[in-house]
Amino acid sequence: MEALHEADNLGDHFGGQNAFVGLIVSSDLYDEIAHEPRYEGLYGKARALKVDLITLEDLRWPKLVEAMGRPLESP
Repeated sequence: MEALHEADNLGDHFGGQNAFVGLIVSSDLYDEIAHEPRYEGLYGKARALKVDLITLEDLRWPKLVEAMGRPLESP
């Protein structure tokens, strides 16, 4: 959660209007057996702060490029 706040602060202080703030998370955030997020609070806080969580599953190049291109598509 601390890293999430730091990522948000970096965007606020150094990012422009179309800045992309992403946090790469190396832990598995989804419980495949229970079919639910493991850290639901982290997802909600990231959404509220407009920080994209990039998990190991999303770290493949096409998904990473897609995530980085999203802010450019919407004003």
